[in-house]
Amino acid sequence: MALVGLIRVSTDKQNVDRQHDALDPICVKVFEEKVSGKLAVDERPGLRPTGKWIT
Repeated sequence: MALVGLIRVSTDKQNVDRQHDALDPICVKVFEEKVSGKLAVDERPGLRPTGKWIT
């Protein structure tokens, strides 16, 4: 089974390096977004493309 990762932080000031360190070695694809998690799926640019990998 292949793993797909999603890295999310709420602001541009937050760092994604630690999340990449954890996910990059084990995932075939890692998506990243810097937006609020309260947004709808259609408003989350990093989450939308993950659906193509999860079917």
